[in-house]
Amino acid sequence: MRFFIKAGVYLKVAQRIENRVDLLDCRRLACRAWDLLIFQDLRPCWTRDASNPANIESSKTSYPAKLSTLLLILIWSTFPAFLPAQGRGLSFETEQLSFTVQDSLWLFEGDFGFYNSGTKALQQAIFFPVPANEKQSRAMQVSVSIEEQQKSFAVSEISPQGFWFQLSMQPQSYETIRIRYQQSLQGSQASYVLLSALTWGKPLAYASYSLRLPQGSKLLHYPFANPEQSTQDEWDIYYWQFYDFVPEVNFEAEWER
Repeated sequence: MRFFIKAGVYLKVAQRIENRVDLLDCRRLACRAWDLLIFQDLRPCWTRDASNPANIESSKTSYPAKLSTLLLILIWSTFPAFLPAQGRGLSFETEQLSFTVQDSLWLFEGDFGFYNSGTKALQQAIFFPVPANEKQSRAMQVSVSIEEQQKSFAVSEISPQGFWFQLSMQPQSYETIRIRYQQSLQGSQASYVLLSALTWGKPLAYASYSLRLPQGSKLLHYPFANPEQSTQDEWDIYYWQFYDFVPEVNFEAEWER
């Protein structure tokens, strides 16, 4: 069941950072896992579809797309406002992302786990890459928040390359940041930058990715092998999850209706 997985994520992160925080912090993460397990997210789990994922044909990422992604990562890795927080104790631990194709929109919702191991409160401008091109518009209706605290972060400078937001965290704290946005699509393909996670210099403790297409759509290209498949409320759903994950490709999908 998915809520067992999410509870396990918090426990895994607690184990991973236990050498950098005191016992109370690890217990706090464990308690959050217990809260998830008992009180939250008790939704019916998806059942594995009997259809064969091998029937889905996958295509290779184009050379220009790989080259442009490589260039963006090189820029981000040297950008002074993107990485210094890591040196002050900020680490990127988990991501749980959901992509939905609705009419001509690409809807994104992601939960990102950050840990501040420093002894001081952190205020850091973070750049979130959402490249626009001839197939996808720039990000629209962007929001960044900690929903558990009903706390929102200021978003600024939305551009064809992405947007900035101001992250604030207490010392030795773990927070799940929720980011939402949407893009207009020209056609039946879309992408999301995963490779920027490499700039943090270590694997993600946990990563999951969900893609929802209108029921009856045919998925032509997908980023990872062997997705779990299900149908729910007029949606065809594809799901992947990984532990100690290092992305090797961006999330790119193509479909036909």
